[in-house]
Amino acid sequence: MLIFDGHTSRFTYDFIDFCWSRRIWPFFLLSHMMHILQLLDVAVFQPFKYYHKKRVEIETRLGYDNFNKVEFLHAIQDVRKKAYKPGTIQLAFKQAGLWPYDPSIVLLKLKTVDQPQTPLPPLLEAVLSPPTPYKAWQLDEFARKHMHGIDLETGQWGILPGRFSKFQKGAVAAALNGEKAGEKLVQVNVATNACKKRQKGDHIQKGGTIYVYDARLRVAEREEEDARKKDRAAAKGKPKA
Repeated sequence: MLIFDGHTSRFTYDFIDFCWSRRIWPFFLLSHMMHILQLLDVAVFQPFKYYHKKRVEIETRLGYDNFNKVEFLHAIQDVRKKAYKPGTIQLAFKQAGLWPYDPSIVLLKLKTVDQPQTPLPPLLEAVLSPPTPYKAWQLDEFARKHMHGIDLETGQWGILPGRFSKFQKGAVAAALNGEKAGEKLVQVNVATNACKKRQKGDHIQKGGTIYVYDARLRVAEREEEDARKKDRAAAKGKPKA
């Protein structure tokens, strides 16, 4: 068995024919699964990169600042010996769940993806009723677009009872809200007009609010009362004939 990734460049007729003619079973890995299933990616390449980096650092310290392909081929054998140890290879098989055989090691690494919601059939989507409208523009749109439909019981086109109930409920709620708003507006207008009247004329403040006209009237009444008292007092003090 030959295990490799399923890139299209490897999936050719000549390659498959070559494998079958020599009794080699080609096995393609799943897409985006190399970091979990490919043994070199799982546990081998990391130490290989580590020892390669160390060798480059050593060569740089010794003065070989140009670590080219020739230098790489000269150092690759030593890097391979340090990286491809029996323990590292066995660890790769273990982390891939191949030996000892344990598929749960791979399955636990997979991320769960929520399934996309299946779109509703056109008929069922048309039957579903929109939410109850409460605003003027919602009532208008509901009446034009959602009031009529196909009755599932009779199969006829017309005004749907359930949607009419929603429209009626929303219309009553909108009317009540409008009525309350109108009452509040009247109260606000009355209070505003009263405030304007109070602020329009001058008034004096003594024991409460009193307007100039009322004050003058009270002063006149008081002066008239004082005059009557004086007349009565004078009449009492006048000697009899």
